[in-house]
Amino acid sequence: MKIRSCLTPLILPSCLLAFTLPSADGGSATWDLNPATGVWNTPANWTPETVPHLPPDVATFSVSNVTDITIKSSVEVGAVDFTAGASPFTVSAIPGVTLTISGAGVSNASGIGQNFATSDNSNGAGTIVFMGSATAGDGNTYTNNAHSNAIHGVAATEFFGTSNAGTSTITNTNPGESFHAGGFTGFFDQSSAANSTIINEVPARGDVLDAFPSNTFFADNSTAGNAILIAQGSPHASGDTWSEIDFYDQSTADHATITLEGGGPVSGGVAGTIYSLITLRRAQRQRDYQPVFEDWLFHAILPLLAYGTLLGAALALVARTEVALFAIAAVALLLLSIGIHNSWDTVTYIVLDRSNVPRKEPTPGSGERSAQ
Repeated sequence: MKIRSCLTPLILPSCLLAFTLPSADGGSATWDLNPATGVWNTPANWTPETVPHLPPDVATFSVSNVTDITIKSSVEVGAVDFTAGASPFTVSAIPGVTLTISGAGVSNASGIGQNFATSDNSNGAGTIVFMGSATAGDGNTYTNNAHSNAIHGVAATEFFGTSNAGTSTITNTNPGESFHAGGFTGFFDQSSAANSTIINEVPARGDVLDAFPSNTFFADNSTAGNAILIAQGSPHASGDTWSEIDFYDQSTADHATITLEGGGPVSGGVAGTIYSLITLRRAQRQRDYQPVFEDWLFHAILPLLAYGTLLGAALALVARTEVALFAIAAVALLLLSIGIHNSWDTVTYIVLDRSNVPRKEPTPGSGERSAQ
Protein backbone atom coordinates (compact mmCIF):
# COMPACT_ATOMS: atom_id res chain seq x y z
CA MET A 1 0.00 0.00 0.00
CA LYS A 2 2.77 2.36 0.80
CA ILE A 3 4.50 1.68 -2.49
CA ARG A 4 1.27 2.28 -4.43
CA SER A 5 0.53 5.49 -2.59
CA CYS A 6 4.04 6.71 -3.30
CA LEU A 7 3.84 5.99 -7.04
CA THR A 8 0.34 7.37 -7.59
CA PRO A 9 1.37 11.06 -7.47
CA LEU A 10 4.02 10.30 -10.07
CA ILE A 11 1.90 8.15 -12.43
CA LEU A 12 -1.16 10.39 -12.66
CA PRO A 13 0.66 13.55 -13.85
CA SER A 14 2.57 11.42 -16.35
CA CYS A 15 -0.64 9.96 -17.73
CA LEU A 16 -2.24 13.40 -17.97
CA LEU A 17 0.88 14.74 -19.71
CA ALA A 18 0.71 11.91 -22.25
CA PHE A 19 -2.84 12.96 -23.18
CA THR A 20 -2.02 16.66 -23.48
CA LEU A 21 1.31 16.62 -25.37
CA PRO A 22 1.32 16.55 -29.22
CA SER A 23 1.97 13.03 -30.48
CA ALA A 24 4.86 12.19 -32.78
CA ASP A 25 4.00 8.48 -32.67
CA GLY A 26 2.10 8.64 -35.93
CA GLY A 27 -1.52 8.84 -36.95
CA SER A 28 -3.68 10.22 -39.74
CA ALA A 29 -3.95 14.00 -39.72
CA THR A 30 -4.89 17.06 -41.79
CA TRP A 31 -2.47 19.89 -42.56
CA ASP A 32 -3.56 23.08 -40.76
CA LEU A 33 -4.99 26.22 -42.31
CA ASN A 34 -2.33 28.32 -40.56
CA PRO A 35 0.55 26.06 -39.53
CA ALA A 36 3.48 27.60 -37.69
CA THR A 37 6.02 26.30 -40.22
CA GLY A 38 6.16 24.35 -43.45
CA VAL A 39 7.85 21.31 -41.87
CA TRP A 40 5.99 18.01 -42.26
CA ASN A 41 7.64 16.55 -39.15
CA THR A 42 6.22 19.15 -36.73
CA PRO A 43 3.13 17.81 -34.87
CA ALA A 44 1.73 21.32 -34.23
CA ASN A 45 1.27 21.79 -37.99
CA TRP A 46 -1.38 19.05 -38.11
CA THR A 47 -4.84 18.37 -36.73
CA PRO A 48 -4.85 16.35 -34.56
CA GLU A 49 -1.34 17.27 -33.39
CA THR A 50 0.61 14.32 -34.67
CA VAL A 51 2.92 13.50 -37.55
CA PRO A 52 1.70 11.09 -40.25
CA HIS A 53 4.72 8.85 -40.70
CA LEU A 54 3.61 5.24 -40.32
CA PRO A 55 2.27 2.84 -43.01
CA PRO A 56 -1.41 3.06 -41.95
CA ASP A 57 -1.38 6.87 -41.76
CA VAL A 58 -3.14 9.17 -44.21
CA ALA A 59 -1.85 12.71 -44.70
CA THR A 60 -4.68 15.00 -45.83
CA PHE A 61 -4.25 18.43 -47.40
CA SER A 62 -7.04 20.96 -47.84
CA VAL A 63 -6.95 24.76 -47.87
CA SER A 64 -3.86 26.23 -46.20
CA ASN A 65 -1.87 29.44 -46.12
CA VAL A 66 1.40 27.48 -46.01
CA THR A 67 1.72 25.29 -49.08
CA ASP A 68 5.49 24.68 -49.41
CA ILE A 69 6.05 21.61 -47.26
CA THR A 70 9.45 20.18 -46.45
CA ILE A 71 10.06 16.66 -45.15
CA LYS A 72 13.16 16.85 -42.93
CA SER A 73 13.27 13.23 -41.77
CA SER A 74 12.05 10.14 -43.59
CA VAL A 75 8.38 9.20 -43.30
CA GLU A 76 6.17 6.41 -44.61
CA VAL A 77 2.43 6.86 -45.06
CA GLY A 78 -0.31 4.81 -46.60
CA ALA A 79 -1.82 7.66 -48.58
CA VAL A 80 -1.60 11.35 -49.35
CA ASP A 81 -5.02 12.91 -50.04
CA PHE A 82 -5.76 16.31 -51.52
CA THR A 83 -9.39 17.23 -50.89
CA ALA A 84 -11.76 19.07 -53.24
CA GLY A 85 -10.75 22.72 -53.41
CA ALA A 86 -7.36 22.12 -51.81
CA SER A 87 -4.63 24.71 -52.25
CA PRO A 88 -1.76 24.01 -54.67
CA PHE A 89 0.93 22.32 -52.58
CA THR A 90 4.57 21.42 -53.15
CA VAL A 91 5.83 18.56 -50.98
CA SER A 92 9.63 18.25 -51.00
CA ALA A 93 11.92 15.46 -49.83
CA ILE A 94 15.23 17.15 -49.01
CA PRO A 95 18.63 15.44 -49.52
CA GLY A 96 19.00 12.29 -47.44
CA VAL A 97 15.24 11.99 -46.81
CA THR A 98 12.74 9.49 -48.22
CA LEU A 99 8.98 9.84 -48.53
CA THR A 100 7.52 6.34 -48.84
CA ILE A 101 3.89 5.84 -49.84
CA SER A 102 2.83 2.23 -49.41
CA GLY A 103 -0.98 2.13 -49.30
CA ALA A 104 -3.48 3.60 -51.75
CA GLY A 105 -1.04 6.26 -52.90
CA VAL A 106 -1.77 9.85 -53.88
CA SER A 107 -5.38 10.91 -54.34
CA ASN A 108 -6.08 14.30 -55.85
CA ALA A 109 -9.64 15.70 -55.86
CA SER A 110 -8.49 19.33 -55.76
CA GLY A 111 -9.05 19.94 -59.46
CA ILE A 112 -5.47 21.22 -59.88
CA GLY A 113 -2.15 19.47 -60.21
CA GLN A 114 -0.22 18.95 -56.98
CA ASN A 115 3.56 19.03 -56.85
CA PHE A 116 6.18 16.75 -55.35
CA ALA A 117 9.92 17.33 -55.53
CA THR A 118 13.19 15.67 -54.60
CA SER A 119 16.69 17.15 -54.50
CA ASP A 120 20.24 16.08 -53.73
CA ASN A 121 23.55 17.45 -52.50
CA SER A 122 26.71 16.21 -50.76
CA ASN A 123 24.55 14.97 -47.86
CA GLY A 124 22.71 12.50 -50.05
CA ALA A 125 19.62 12.31 -52.22
CA GLY A 126 15.96 12.94 -51.60
CA THR A 127 13.71 10.11 -52.79
CA ILE A 128 10.00 9.44 -53.23
CA VAL A 129 9.18 5.73 -53.15
CA PHE A 130 5.90 4.03 -54.06
CA MET A 131 5.38 0.55 -52.62
CA GLY A 132 2.69 -2.12 -52.84
CA SER A 133 -0.14 -1.00 -55.11
CA ALA A 134 0.28 2.73 -54.46
CA THR A 135 -0.27 5.18 -57.31
CA ALA A 136 1.35 8.53 -57.99
CA GLY A 137 -2.13 9.79 -58.79
CA ASP A 138 -3.67 11.79 -61.60
CA GLY A 139 -2.49 15.15 -62.87
CA ASN A 140 0.32 15.55 -60.34
CA THR A 141 3.87 16.69 -61.05
CA TYR A 142 7.02 15.07 -59.70
CA THR A 143 10.38 16.78 -60.24
CA ASN A 144 13.70 15.14 -59.46
CA ASN A 145 15.99 18.16 -59.06
CA ALA A 146 19.48 16.80 -59.49
CA HIS A 147 22.39 18.95 -58.31
CA SER A 148 24.95 16.61 -56.80
CA ASN A 149 28.04 14.68 -57.76
CA ALA A 150 26.90 11.18 -58.73
CA ILE A 151 28.72 9.46 -55.85
CA HIS A 152 26.32 11.02 -53.34
CA GLY A 153 23.23 9.61 -55.04
CA VAL A 154 20.71 11.39 -57.22
CA ALA A 155 17.25 12.84 -56.68
CA ALA A 156 14.82 10.07 -57.57
CA THR A 157 11.26 8.78 -57.77
CA GLU A 158 11.02 4.99 -57.59
CA PHE A 159 8.24 2.41 -57.96
CA PHE A 160 8.15 -1.09 -56.46
CA GLY A 161 5.64 -3.90 -56.14
CA THR A 162 2.65 -3.24 -58.38
CA SER A 163 2.68 0.52 -57.85
CA ASN A 164 2.14 2.82 -60.81
CA ALA A 165 2.77 6.40 -61.96
CA GLY A 166 -0.89 7.13 -62.79
CA THR A 167 -1.30 10.07 -65.16
CA SER A 168 1.33 12.17 -63.44
CA THR A 169 4.19 14.02 -65.10
CA ILE A 170 7.68 13.18 -63.87
CA THR A 171 10.70 15.29 -64.85
CA ASN A 172 14.31 14.27 -64.34
CA THR A 173 16.40 17.42 -64.47
CA ASN A 174 20.09 17.68 -65.34
CA PRO A 175 22.37 20.13 -63.48
CA GLY A 176 24.64 20.64 -66.48
CA GLU A 177 27.88 20.19 -64.56
CA SER A 178 30.77 17.84 -65.23
CA PHE A 179 30.61 14.56 -63.30
CA HIS A 180 27.15 15.43 -61.95
CA ALA A 181 24.24 13.10 -62.57
CA GLY A 182 20.75 13.91 -63.75
CA GLY A 183 17.53 12.97 -61.99
CA PHE A 184 16.35 9.36 -61.90
CA THR A 185 12.99 7.59 -62.21
CA GLY A 186 13.03 3.84 -61.67
CA PHE A 187 10.48 1.05 -62.06
CA PHE A 188 11.09 -2.32 -60.40
CA ASP A 189 9.22 -5.57 -59.63
CA GLN A 190 5.86 -5.43 -61.46
CA SER A 191 5.42 -1.67 -61.30
CA SER A 192 4.14 0.36 -64.24
CA ALA A 193 4.59 3.80 -65.75
CA ALA A 194 0.86 3.53 -66.54
CA ASN A 195 -0.36 6.65 -68.39
CA SER A 196 2.27 9.05 -67.10
CA THR A 197 4.57 11.39 -68.99
CA ILE A 198 8.24 11.10 -68.06
CA ILE A 199 10.77 13.63 -69.33
CA ASN A 200 14.55 13.26 -69.17
CA GLU A 201 16.12 16.68 -69.52
CA VAL A 202 19.57 17.67 -70.74
CA PRO A 203 21.48 20.81 -69.73
CA ALA A 204 20.48 24.01 -71.47
CA ARG A 205 24.18 24.55 -72.17
CA GLY A 206 25.66 22.58 -75.02
CA ASP A 207 29.30 22.38 -73.90
CA VAL A 208 29.19 20.22 -70.77
CA LEU A 209 31.85 17.51 -70.69
CA ASP A 210 31.34 14.26 -68.77
CA ALA A 211 27.89 15.16 -67.45
CA PHE A 212 26.02 11.99 -66.44
CA PRO A 213 22.57 11.62 -68.02
CA SER A 214 19.13 11.93 -66.53
CA ASN A 215 17.56 8.50 -66.65
CA THR A 216 14.29 6.56 -66.78
CA PHE A 217 14.98 2.97 -65.81
CA PHE A 218 12.90 -0.22 -66.11
CA ALA A 219 13.99 -3.51 -64.50
CA ASP A 220 12.61 -6.88 -63.34
CA ASN A 221 9.09 -7.31 -64.78
CA SER A 222 8.15 -3.65 -64.83
CA THR A 223 6.41 -2.09 -67.81
CA ALA A 224 6.20 1.30 -69.46
CA GLY A 225 2.45 0.76 -69.93
CA ASN A 226 0.86 3.51 -72.03
CA ALA A 227 3.27 6.18 -70.86
CA ILE A 228 4.91 8.90 -72.92
CA LEU A 229 8.68 8.67 -72.45
CA ILE A 230 10.83 11.54 -73.68
CA ALA A 231 14.63 11.48 -73.84
CA GLN A 232 16.06 14.86 -74.71
CA GLY A 233 19.33 15.24 -76.57
CA SER A 234 21.58 18.06 -77.78
CA PRO A 235 22.88 17.42 -81.29
CA HIS A 236 24.59 20.83 -81.27
CA ALA A 237 26.60 20.08 -78.15
CA SER A 238 30.36 19.81 -78.19
CA GLY A 239 30.31 17.85 -74.93
CA ASP A 240 28.61 14.78 -73.49
CA THR A 241 24.97 15.76 -73.10
CA TRP A 242 22.32 13.13 -73.44
CA SER A 243 19.60 11.32 -71.51
CA GLU A 244 18.63 7.67 -71.25
CA ILE A 245 15.65 5.33 -71.26
CA ASP A 246 16.81 1.86 -70.20
CA PHE A 247 15.05 -1.51 -70.21
CA TYR A 248 16.60 -4.45 -68.35
CA ASP A 249 15.65 -8.00 -67.36
CA GLN A 250 12.09 -8.85 -68.44
CA SER A 251 10.85 -5.27 -68.45
CA THR A 252 8.91 -4.12 -71.49
CA ALA A 253 8.00 -0.91 -73.29
CA ASP A 254 4.47 -2.31 -73.75
CA HIS A 255 2.37 0.34 -75.56
CA ALA A 256 4.43 3.34 -74.51
CA THR A 257 5.30 6.19 -76.85
CA ILE A 258 9.04 6.81 -76.81
CA THR A 259 10.35 10.09 -78.19
CA LEU A 260 14.05 10.74 -78.74
CA GLU A 261 14.52 14.46 -79.14
CA GLY A 262 17.51 16.16 -80.70
CA GLY A 263 18.59 13.14 -82.70
CA GLY A 264 18.56 9.43 -81.98
CA PRO A 265 17.97 6.21 -83.96
CA VAL A 266 15.04 7.47 -86.07
CA SER A 267 16.67 10.65 -87.40
CA GLY A 268 20.05 8.91 -87.59
CA GLY A 269 18.61 6.04 -89.62
CA VAL A 270 16.79 8.30 -92.07
CA ALA A 271 19.70 10.71 -92.54
CA GLY A 272 22.24 7.90 -92.89
CA THR A 273 20.13 6.03 -95.45
CA ILE A 274 19.66 9.16 -97.56
CA TYR A 275 23.36 10.00 -97.41
CA SER A 276 24.32 6.44 -98.41
CA LEU A 277 22.07 6.70 -101.48
CA ILE A 278 23.64 10.05 -102.37
CA THR A 279 27.12 8.51 -102.08
CA LEU A 280 26.08 5.59 -104.28
CA ARG A 281 24.71 7.96 -106.92
CA ARG A 282 27.87 10.10 -106.95
CA ALA A 283 30.08 7.03 -107.23
CA GLN A 284 28.16 5.90 -110.30
CA ARG A 285 28.41 9.30 -111.98
CA GLN A 286 32.12 10.02 -111.50
CA ARG A 287 34.58 8.96 -114.23
CA ASP A 288 37.98 9.53 -112.57
CA TYR A 289 38.12 6.16 -110.88
CA GLN A 290 36.56 2.78 -111.51
CA PRO A 291 35.36 1.39 -108.13
CA VAL A 292 36.08 -2.26 -107.39
CA PHE A 293 33.86 -4.57 -105.35
CA GLU A 294 35.56 -3.62 -102.07
CA ASP A 295 34.75 0.04 -102.72
CA TRP A 296 31.09 -0.71 -103.38
CA LEU A 297 30.97 -2.93 -100.28
CA PHE A 298 32.43 -0.48 -97.75
CA HIS A 299 31.28 2.82 -99.21
CA ALA A 300 27.78 1.89 -100.37
CA ILE A 301 26.42 -1.56 -99.51
CA LEU A 302 27.44 -1.87 -95.84
CA PRO A 303 26.62 1.77 -94.90
CA LEU A 304 23.21 1.43 -96.56
CA LEU A 305 22.64 -1.84 -94.71
CA ALA A 306 23.72 -0.27 -91.39
CA TYR A 307 21.53 2.83 -91.63
CA GLY A 308 18.60 0.84 -92.95
CA THR A 309 18.90 -1.49 -89.96
CA LEU A 310 19.13 1.51 -87.62
CA LEU A 311 15.92 2.93 -89.09
CA GLY A 312 14.16 -0.42 -88.74
CA ALA A 313 15.34 -0.80 -85.15
CA ALA A 314 14.06 2.66 -84.30
CA LEU A 315 10.63 1.88 -85.71
CA ALA A 316 10.53 -1.41 -83.78
CA LEU A 317 11.86 0.07 -80.54
CA VAL A 318 8.49 0.08 -78.77
CA ALA A 319 7.12 -3.26 -79.99
CA ARG A 320 10.37 -5.26 -79.82
CA THR A 321 12.56 -3.30 -77.43
CA GLU A 322 15.19 -5.93 -76.65
CA VAL A 323 15.74 -6.97 -80.27
CA ALA A 324 15.82 -3.33 -81.40
CA LEU A 325 18.47 -2.40 -78.83
CA PHE A 326 20.69 -5.32 -79.91
CA ALA A 327 20.27 -4.20 -83.52
CA ILE A 328 21.30 -0.63 -82.64
CA ALA A 329 24.39 -1.97 -80.85
CA ALA A 330 25.29 -4.11 -83.89
CA VAL A 331 24.89 -1.10 -86.18
CA ALA A 332 27.24 0.93 -83.98
CA LEU A 333 29.93 -1.77 -84.24
CA LEU A 334 29.41 -2.10 -87.99
CA LEU A 335 29.70 1.66 -88.57
CA LEU A 336 32.84 1.74 -86.43
CA SER A 337 34.40 -1.03 -88.55
CA ILE A 338 33.40 0.73 -91.77
CA GLY A 339 34.88 3.98 -90.53
CA ILE A 340 38.20 2.36 -89.60
CA HIS A 341 38.43 0.55 -92.95
CA ASN A 342 37.52 3.59 -95.03
CA SER A 343 39.90 5.88 -93.13
CA TRP A 344 42.78 3.50 -93.66
CA ASP A 345 41.81 3.00 -97.30
CA THR A 346 41.69 6.76 -97.90
CA VAL A 347 45.05 7.43 -96.23
CA THR A 348 46.69 4.60 -98.18
CA TYR A 349 45.29 5.87 -101.49
CA ILE A 350 46.46 9.44 -100.84
CA VAL A 351 49.98 8.34 -99.86
CA LEU A 352 50.41 6.00 -102.83
CA ASP A 353 48.80 8.43 -105.27
CA ARG A 354 51.05 11.32 -104.20
CA SER A 355 54.14 9.12 -104.41
CA ASN A 356 53.34 8.40 -108.07
CA VAL A 357 52.93 12.08 -109.04
CA PRO A 358 56.02 13.26 -110.98
CA ARG A 359 57.91 16.11 -109.37
CA LYS A 360 57.28 19.38 -111.20
CA GLU A 361 60.45 21.07 -112.36
CA PRO A 362 60.72 24.82 -111.76
CA THR A 363 60.21 27.02 -114.81
CA PRO A 364 62.28 30.10 -115.61
CA GLY A 365 60.88 33.21 -114.02
CA SER A 366 58.66 31.27 -111.64
CA GLY A 367 60.62 32.42 -108.64
CA GLU A 368 61.46 28.83 -107.70
CA ARG A 369 65.06 27.80 -107.27
CA SER A 370 66.26 24.33 -108.03
CA ALA A 371 68.37 22.51 -105.51
CA GLN A 372 72.08 23.08 -106.03
